[in-house]
Amino acid sequence: MSMLKTKLVPFALISALLLVACTETAPKKAEPPPPEPEVVVPVEPEPPPLEDLTPSGHIRRAIALIQQGDTAEARRHLNATLEKKPRNRVATSLLEQLDADPRQMLGAASFPYQVQSGESLSLIAKKFMGDPLMFVILARYNGIDDPSRLEVGRTLQIPEKYRSAKPRPEPLPVEMDAEEQAAMQSAIEDAEAMAPATDEAPAQSLPEAPAAVEPVAEAEPEPAEMDTAARAFDEARTLYEQGDYKDAVVKLEMALIADPDAKARYSGLLVDAYSGYAAQLEREGDLAKARDTLNRALEVAPDNSAIVLDLARVEDKLEAKRQFQSGEAAMKGGDLEKAYKAFNSAVTYDGRAEYREARDQAGEQLADQYHRKAMEHYRRQELVEARAYWRKVLEVDPGNTLAPGYLSKVEEILKRLKGFE
Repeated sequence: MSMLKTKLVPFALISALLLVACTETAPKKAEPPPPEPEVVVPVEPEPPPLEDLTPSGHIRRAIALIQQGDTAEARRHLNATLEKKPRNRVATSLLEQLDADPRQMLGAASFPYQVQSGESLSLIAKKFMGDPLMFVILARYNGIDDPSRLEVGRTLQIPEKYRSAKPRPEPLPVEMDAEEQAAMQSAIEDAEAMAPATDEAPAQSLPEAPAAVEPVAEAEPEPAEMDTAARAFDEARTLYEQGDYKDAVVKLEMALIADPDAKARYSGLLVDAYSGYAAQLEREGDLAKARDTLNRALEVAPDNSAIVLDLARVEDKLEAKRQFQSGEAAMKGGDLEKAYKAFNSAVTYDGRAEYREARDQAGEQLADQYHRKAMEHYRRQELVEARAYWRKVLEVDPGNTLAPGYLSKVEEILKRLKGFE
């Protein structure tokens, strides 16, 4: 019995040791992997709805936006035009120029041209390419993002295929068929507008129907009246060529009252006279009258691209002037926020130095006001409010040297406070 007990003890001890060894060497249960971080895809905000404009209004706004380099918003207006008028050639042409590869469309070979005083990209496009709205592709051809900012003396590259198209001095000739008129006057006319000009320009005879001949026989004085009207048109052309656009317009309108049937033949001269007179009024600062004159030109040639471009520019200048005056009134009333907003809007429509200077001055004063409010909140430990005002400082004065330091300090404090939550 004693011997049996002695043998059982080592056996029990060995079994216990083996059990411990198995327990220690058993593999540990693998921990589950941490969950993957959730990927948050930023949602682009919906653009604000467009104004409910006419097709012509959308085109004018698109041209102004392109001149300022905002092609994305311009596309929206051009597409809105085509939704209302799918065959509109001006909108189609502008979209094609925005989408096309400039080198493929115009050719890689080019020659230099130096910008002269008083010229714009649209005028240069008209000189060499026959269409002022080709300024869009010409700007992209030269790597110009903001066509409204064209410096005198800058060297542009003009596509080689337009080298033979020498700059054409104004005024343009007006005795031409429909195709020549469209090219020389830089008009993009739809088929309906061009057809009457083609058909009626050479027509000098009366209608073939016999019944239509009888009234002519009764009106014997008409040839003399027609001679008087013809002389009036010749006088109007002379006035236009002499640069007397106002009197040319008056003479043409009176002549057309005497001979309404001549409107198709002399519409080109009338549009050019309106355009010249509007340009003169614009230089003199009479923008409202310039706008009215261009609208009268559009009544004669609704799809004339040059007139559309001029009208968009004049309307932008009128809006800029209105915004500038609003800014001046707000400055007098001590409302810096309203003044800055108005001046900034004026610069958007017309980037003249007077408007930019007013905006910058108002921005500096407004940034100083925001900084003082930010410091007041900071001292009261209202850090979120302080941060909001320093961000406003940088919005109106991106070069401000104080705001970035304070903003960084506030962000760090807010980060630490969040860690204690």
